[in-house]
Amino acid sequence: MSNFAYSPITIHDKLWATVEHIFQAAKTFDEDEREYIRTSSTPSIARRRGKKVQLRPDWHSVKQEIMLKSVRLKFKQNTYLKEKLLNTGGEELVEGNTWHDNIWGDCYCKKCSNIQGTNYLGKVLMQVRKELASIEQDDIINASSARVIHGDLIQLALDKKFDVIIHGCNCFCTMGAGIAKSIKTEFPEAYKADCLTACGDYDKLGTISTAAVVRDKHEVVIVNAYTQFHYRGSATLARKNGDYRGIDGKTNYQAIESCMQQVKEKYTGKRIGYPLIGAGLGGGDWSIISKIINRVFDGEDHQLVVLR
Repeated sequence: MSNFAYSPITIHDKLWATVEHIFQAAKTFDEDEREYIRTSSTPSIARRRGKKVQLRPDWHSVKQEIMLKSVRLKFKQNTYLKEKLLNTGGEELVEGNTWHDNIWGDCYCKKCSNIQGTNYLGKVLMQVRKELASIEQDDIINASSARVIHGDLIQLALDKKFDVIIHGCNCFCTMGAGIAKSIKTEFPEAYKADCLTACGDYDKLGTISTAAVVRDKHEVVIVNAYTQFHYRGSATLARKNGDYRGIDGKTNYQAIESCMQQVKEKYTGKRIGYPLIGAGLGGGDWSIISKIINRVFDGEDHQLVVLR
């Protein structure tokens, strides 16, 4: 994700090799100097050339916005890099370095050990990630025919809006990320139910465990739906040897359908809420998953809850 990484970007019909080329060229208003930088064979050369240009008078007031726009173009025009950025989830991104840059990054050399870098580039990456995630989420929701409400699934359950809430789990009794982590905190009974199942057992795929909890005189059932095997690996979906196993253990559509069928059998007539099961950290395609859920829950009171 470095600005030096090759990431072809087209601006006004001109091709730029890296963000660094764009950023350095933006330092000047002189078109010849800009072109000289654009055609640099490496980002290092582009940087050296950028240090010699006639600096535009407003540079220090506009450089952060230029960096944001450049990074935004990089990830919008390079799908594989966009996926790489989105796969960092909610992790903090830091431009770590050893060359004393505590403006765009955070230097971790001994000399700078007591200096907290402002990490502007890391913040830019996280802002762009948030923007892209929001666009992607809107796209997959728009592709869905599910009934959608915006809010916090857990809070809605506590507010007595649902009788049953479902979330996707891996088969290793972790509940350590995404909404599962929040459920583990708010409803430890659900995590206890998860821990009573066999850890790392392939046979859990497509099954559920449940916990009925009472809050403010209202009972809500938490359903741990085992829709993916592992919690690590790339988000690749597949069937293997006719069973529920997926490559790298990620979300499996057949497992989702099996889980939803079991929920319907046990809780028909109940108000059911769920997040984007399998389409977040699980890496599944919500346009496929939503069709499965709508088909299984036909005639039931169920709603997709999207966190805003």
